[in-house]
Amino acid sequence: MDMQNAMGYDQVKTAILAKYEINGETYRQRFRDPDWRAGETPRELYDRLRDLYRKWVRPAEKTVEQIGELFILEQYLRTLAHDIRVWVKEHNPATGQKVAELVEAFLAARPGPKTFRNQNFNRPAAGGKSGVPGGGVGPRGLGQVRAPQHTYTSPYTTPPRPPTRPYTPPPRHPAPTATPPRPHVLCHHCSKPGHIARDCPVRKGHGSGFCSVLRPEEGADDALSRVQTVPVTVNDISTHAFLDTGSTHTLVQPHLIDTSEDLGKGQLRVCCVNGDEHVYPVADIRLEVQGQAFLLRAGIVSGLRYPVVLGQDVVILPELVQSVQPVSMVVTRAQAKQSADDEATKAVCDMLPYSQTDIDLDIDLPAVCKTPKTCRQRRLAKMQGTTEKSVGQLPKPDGDLKDVWKPPSNLRDLQKSDESLKNAFSKVTEIDGVKTGESADLNGEFYFVKDDLLYHQPKDAAVEQIVVPKCLRDKVLCLGHDIPWAGHLGTVKTLERIAQRFHWPGMYTDVLRYCRSCSICQLTSKHKAKPSPLHPLPIIGVPFQRLGMDIVGPLERTRSGHRFILVMCDYATRYPKAFPLRKITAGSVARALLQLISRVGIPHEILTDQGTAFLSKTLRQVYSLLGIKGIRTTPYHPQTDGLVERYNQTLKATLKKFVADNGKDWDQWLPYLLFAYREVPQASTGFFPFELLYGRQVRGPLDLLRDTWVTPKPQEQDSVLSYVLKMRQKMEEMATIVEDNMTKAQQIQARWYDQRARQRSFAPGQQVLLLLPTTENKLLARWQGPYRVTRQLGPVTYELEMPGRRKTKQAFHVNLLKEWRDREEVPSQQLMVQDVQGDVEPPEQFFPSAVSPTDPEISHLTAQQAQELKAIVPPGLFSEQPGRTQLVEHDLLLKDTTPVRQHMYRIPERLLPTLQEELEVMKQLGVIERSSSSWSSPVVLVPKKDWSIRFCIDFRQLNAQSTFDAYPMPRLEDLIEGLGRASYITTLDLCRGYWQVPLAEEAKLHTAF
Repeated sequence: MDMQNAMGYDQVKTAILAKYEINGETYRQRFRDPDWRAGETPRELYDRLRDLYRKWVRPAEKTVEQIGELFILEQYLRTLAHDIRVWVKEHNPATGQKVAELVEAFLAARPGPKTFRNQNFNRPAAGGKSGVPGGGVGPRGLGQVRAPQHTYTSPYTTPPRPPTRPYTPPPRHPAPTATPPRPHVLCHHCSKPGHIARDCPVRKGHGSGFCSVLRPEEGADDALSRVQTVPVTVNDISTHAFLDTGSTHTLVQPHLIDTSEDLGKGQLRVCCVNGDEHVYPVADIRLEVQGQAFLLRAGIVSGLRYPVVLGQDVVILPELVQSVQPVSMVVTRAQAKQSADDEATKAVCDMLPYSQTDIDLDIDLPAVCKTPKTCRQRRLAKMQGTTEKSVGQLPKPDGDLKDVWKPPSNLRDLQKSDESLKNAFSKVTEIDGVKTGESADLNGEFYFVKDDLLYHQPKDAAVEQIVVPKCLRDKVLCLGHDIPWAGHLGTVKTLERIAQRFHWPGMYTDVLRYCRSCSICQLTSKHKAKPSPLHPLPIIGVPFQRLGMDIVGPLERTRSGHRFILVMCDYATRYPKAFPLRKITAGSVARALLQLISRVGIPHEILTDQGTAFLSKTLRQVYSLLGIKGIRTTPYHPQTDGLVERYNQTLKATLKKFVADNGKDWDQWLPYLLFAYREVPQASTGFFPFELLYGRQVRGPLDLLRDTWVTPKPQEQDSVLSYVLKMRQKMEEMATIVEDNMTKAQQIQARWYDQRARQRSFAPGQQVLLLLPTTENKLLARWQGPYRVTRQLGPVTYELEMPGRRKTKQAFHVNLLKEWRDREEVPSQQLMVQDVQGDVEPPEQFFPSAVSPTDPEISHLTAQQAQELKAIVPPGLFSEQPGRTQLVEHDLLLKDTTPVRQHMYRIPERLLPTLQEELEVMKQLGVIERSSSSWSSPVVLVPKKDWSIRFCIDFRQLNAQSTFDAYPMPRLEDLIEGLGRASYITTLDLCRGYWQVPLAEEAKLHTAF
């Protein structure tokens, strides 16, 4: 309890009594059956009983009627049978009347004889005493009450000594004792007086006994030899092990140890059953049993009867003992009869046709001689019930774990023969602690050789990383990511774990590819794929041309028996309709649909989800007879029928505000809530659903209130023809406005939705993962698959091949799909390139330095506009050669004048000619000049979309030392607003505008490269 409650006496007292389970029932039992206390006086006994009475009854808090009801309640419970009494006490009744109601409910829910009395209550026992103290039976069966006999012992006398022998409870089935002789009683067996035939001494009892001897079955000796053994693998050697629950350590024979180097790990003292002690050497072993691997330190014993003796240091030893086959089983008569019935059933089934065909039945046949499940089996069964079965089981970690633990004997040879490490060997600066004289400038990183092995030391970290050759990298990645001790962590954590011990060129790329292609990580990932851009539905202009339909529920059962709501909504007018249903059947849905059709006509299309009632044969026949086209949404994508789904939320939210506490009157509020929704403007259309359907504003409660305040003016009476013409004109105007409003609403919705969307597409034959709800919880989804894409049905809909399911081919929305990455063996230096929409991959010519000029495209202009454009554009305005302005020059203001000197980034060999050509062009244009500055920044080459090269310099460190320019950039919104009234918008792109602004003389030294 918290500190505030701990300061109050009543709270502390209540907590202590609750801790020791002391309540009113405890005081009642103590009051009814007070214990005997040595040396207690009559006055003390009275005080104790009075205190128990007050704690039990609490008379100060109850009236006389409540106290009397309490005693009636107690007596009522005593008269009930045991099972009914326990059930009634669980409901904690407060009065005897409540007990009577509970007993009636108990008897009404259970068929059979209506017996609730305790059979032993007030029943005469031996000697004429009843079950109630002081009770008896008179000559006519009426209960006679006699005064109870009490024995008073003076407290001033010596109390009686307690019995010396301990109390022994009576046996459960006491043996019959001889009845004392009674006069005028004749035995029907020997005709002698004084006893009855049951106690006749002439009748001698014949003793009987039972002896059961197990008959040894055939093959029992073989069972004894394998009952305590299981197959195991020790250090990649398959053998069998004996299960010894009395051994504290695992013992193995010497031939299972890899080399003698594994010995010498210590000693193990073993005490045998006869008291002898022996000392054995120990070694580390790798043990695999039933698919689980263990690293153990076992004793080496040469005289073992079995190759391996598994001890208590194997945590699954109890489960292994329970999983072995028992020696023999006792078959009861019920099991034998069940076995005979099963054989007879099988004989009858064999005579039926197709009896030899494998048929999957959803029937669990009773098993003969069921053995108890082990803890591991129960745990696996529980886990299987909470997971969704996919096409196949989760694949095992890539790589052979047996070979992972074996250290390579020729690591130095593998390093030297690896082509990807030749560059690293050329940059070695130290061999066995001796400097080689070469200083490879690698930003603080360097390679060195130690004991003929190549190591790498990163910058600002005193870590010696072993350089891993290409053939061993998969093993390192497997141990760093796949095994349980690695935990299948992400790319960053896996890279940090591996980088503490190993290194190789391109390690980040390999780790990234390995983690992304991990099958387990892909299936268990919580990250959803980015949604596809919004595709708006077509705008419907005719009322009730397209109808949306969905079901809400199950809800609380009403007094009329309704539990579901069938919701229908028109896509043109947004006019909703709701029908309460008792159950979801095709007939009830069809009847409700016919009621709506009788009022508004037959729709052309009906959009529903893939519910069972909507896909039934009955509803399809109704559609066929009425000429209705049924449209279904893709599975688990309710956004397709977003209008009805959104109205369902509104309807449920309004129902919560009006239903009663028990929630059983919601069907009575449906007409009023439907009227409330139809009377207000809809967000997309801007009009009332009533107005769009009937062409007028209906009269509501507010209109009644307004009419009581202000006398309405009499309206002019129009003729029928005039009214129809005005109504038609008004409906046409509203239809045009509604179409514009819905178009704008869809554009706004798409603008907000597409901010986090990304266009994704899949090709036929590509493997994808599918996000589906689990069988246990429809609100929880997980990735399943991978499945193969067969074809694309629409812009955002794909058909997947799903073997093993009832429907082998199903259509799904692209938002439920995610790309499956296969793990492939690729060279470590290979670049990972992903095609991103909007970017154009350059061809194999590797960024040509010049592009042939093309004439501007003006074919979209008229002839007059083209002439005007040529008149205002002088011939020398646009040129492929950059100019130079004399109006301004760029200067650099530095906070720190310490020279920045960075090392050159490595340029691919195939791009070096392009770099040289670009430098020559810049020299000819006077953009660059030779310099002997102490400042230096690296050069990078970036491809453009037009396949030309962009020569860039990495000035990030120089910019860090520059003074920040607080001049704000112009806001894009202001520029757009300034162009709001323009008829034409022209954008100009300077030819290498960065080169056209000259640098100040002092700033040229800082921009050297």
